[in-house]
Amino acid sequence: MITTMNQQQIYEPKWCYDYWADIERVYPIGSTITCKVTSIKPNYAFFKTKEGLTCFLGKDKISSPWRITNLTQVLSSDIEYECSVSGYNFEKRGLVIALNLNH
Repeated sequence: MITTMNQQQIYEPKWCYDYWADIERVYPIGSTITCKVTSIKPNYAFFKTKEGLTCFLGKDKISSPWRITNLTQVLSSDIEYECSVSGYNFEKRGLVIALNLNH
């Protein structure tokens, strides 16, 4: 948003909610979230929630009837998955998630 004052433009920052102030209440461990794959590597993948929070999924956090050796073979970019919150990375401001592929 731009406001004019004394013929000078003043840029007002767009306010957005800081989820990290109370992340454990907003996204408690075990809660289910929907997030979209943004990047896939063989051993890990990054996702984003609709609110824009980054999520990290390690290969060891996937529950599946098959042995997962490479995440690029089981995940697809830009696809949304139902995940569960398994932890927090406060330093990088990211959620650690788990994925159940048993269904």
